[in-house]
Order: sequence, then C-alpha cells, then structure tokens
Amino acid sequence: MSDNLDKYVPEFDESELRNKLAGFSREEIVNMLVYSYKLRRVIEKWADEDSKKLRKIQEIIATPSSIPGMPGIPTSDDIRRMIEGDEN
Repeated sequence: MSDNLDKYVPEFDESELRNKLAGFSREEIVNMLVYSYKLRRVIEKWADEDSKKLRKIQEIIATPSSIPGMPGIPTSDDIRRMIEGDEN
C-alpha cells in the first residue's frame, strides 16, 4: 500500500518510522492509529467543503454578467478607443 503513497511523499523515511514504532506499546500504537483515522476524516471533510466552495465559485463564474448591459459602464471597445486616443 505504501508504494502508492511514496510518489506523494518521497522524503518520507518508512524504515525510520518502523524503528520508532517498535519502541511504542500496543496501546500507544492503537491510540496513534485512531488519531490518524480521525485526522483523515477531518481532512476529507475539509476537502469536501472546499470542493463545494469551488463548485459554487465555478457556477458564479459561468453565470453571464449583467454589468456590460448597464448604462454608463464602458465596454471593452470603449476602453480600447480611450487607450488608442491617449496614444495619439
């Protein structure tokens, strides 16, 4: 299983961790495992919330704006003409 994860964290030293874990009691290892699962769930929830926010932003971006149709708002052509007029 760790082979799939190695590409994401190549700096991770698995043998060092195994040596460190060898010094822990069974209870300490179980507590660390439970904490890791909880942390994973929290990260998944954060990712889900961020995905929802991103989808909402994408929907807003995809919605056509009503600003260009408002009177007094310069169009891109108006801005081009203003810039060209300044250069002459």
